[in-house]
Amino acid sequence: MSLNATPNPFNQFTTVHYSGLAGKETGLAIYNLEGKMIRKFKITGKTNGSIIWNGIDMQGNPMASGIYIARVLNGSHSLKTRLMLFR
Repeated sequence: MSLNATPNPFNQFTTVHYSGLAGKETGLAIYNLEGKMIRKFKITGKTNGSIIWNGIDMQGNPMASGIYIARVLNGSHSLKTRLMLFR
């Protein structure tokens, strides 16, 4: 399994790329450094792909500049990557 984001650091959006997933329902979530989930994406049946995050939380609010964590959970496996947002 692998997880990375481009561009990173980013200003308007970043694309989080994932590969090697088991092909079952998987979740990808974005967290702030306090551990609070700010955005969640559902991945269904894809072993490889990407999610575009535009720096917006679940309520539609733009997030402040800072470091965020993208985490994909696939069965008992978990991967994380750091995202740097600059507004």
